[in-house]
Amino acid sequence: MKTYFERREYLKGCILGWLICTVMGVMISGFLFGVSVMFFFLAFSLVFGAFFIVFNYRRYSKVLEGIETVATQMDLVLSDEKILIKDAYEEGSLGILYTNFEKLVRMLQEGKQREEAEKLFLKEIMSDISHQLKTPLASLRVFTDLLLQDSVKNPAEQKKILKESDAQLERMEWMVLSMLKLARIESKSITFEKKEVILRHILENALSAVEYLIQNRQQVAKIDCPEDIKIATDEGWLTEALINLIKNASDYTKEGGRIKVKAEQNELYIKIMIEDNGCGIPEKDLPHIFKRFYRVNSEVNPNSVGIGLSLTKSIVEGLDGSILVHSKVTEGTTFTILFK
Repeated sequence: MKTYFERREYLKGCILGWLICTVMGVMISGFLFGVSVMFFFLAFSLVFGAFFIVFNYRRYSKVLEGIETVATQMDLVLSDEKILIKDAYEEGSLGILYTNFEKLVRMLQEGKQREEAEKLFLKEIMSDISHQLKTPLASLRVFTDLLLQDSVKNPAEQKKILKESDAQLERMEWMVLSMLKLARIESKSITFEKKEVILRHILENALSAVEYLIQNRQQVAKIDCPEDIKIATDEGWLTEALINLIKNASDYTKEGGRIKVKAEQNELYIKIMIEDNGCGIPEKDLPHIFKRFYRVNSEVNPNSVGIGLSLTKSIVEGLDGSILVHSKVTEGTTFTILFK
């Protein structure tokens, strides 16, 4: 993007200034010192003026070229083209212009990358929700048609259909709410508010939230955690992550089974473990269990959505922790959360 307007105006100004100074200098030198000095001054003025104009014009043009380069790159950015500024930094105002423009370009590129990533994530989330809602919605339509058409006469069968409808509605509600939470966490629109709390209180709250399930299945759940362990975390979100893990342990543990919630602390980390003696997870499934909607065994828990572990992983990592899993088929599973 090269323009000669500024160059012409600058050249005109230099020539005009030189002419005025030369004419005045010639008149004054001729008046004071005579004709010989006047001609000497005129010759000197011609040589020195030409050199001065050319030298400054070239310096001025160099500055303009730098500005024109930035303007060209701005056009490329506005045209949605990726650019990388390769010009060497210079001192002075032009160097500041280059530096600030590069910062601006990088901010715009990073912002665009984040925007594209968020759009892709939102598209995937909507696609996943749409796909996962098809089956329960289809089931609900069938159940509703059966009841509306009075096809089921037996009151016991009608009650069974209503219970299954309620289970499908609960499944959809859990999935949508969990997906919204997951989307907020992964898009970093949630700020975790950390404060120091007693870890055992969090474990007790999480266990009490699913105690009704454990009691109905005649399972035994115990907490093994010293009273003096304190952790800097977001209590609400960590409690939700632990609820998911304890509920998962209960779902995949037979009646009369055991669940152990254990925590320990050393100089390097705080470790929380959720252990069960349930059916376990096959080795081939272990690398995939934290993926959205991945289900290891749909026969054990047919109403499972397959999003609880994914949400738990996002929460734990959002709290600057990590989560691991160890499992053996028929022997049980242990989820381990580490906070350094």
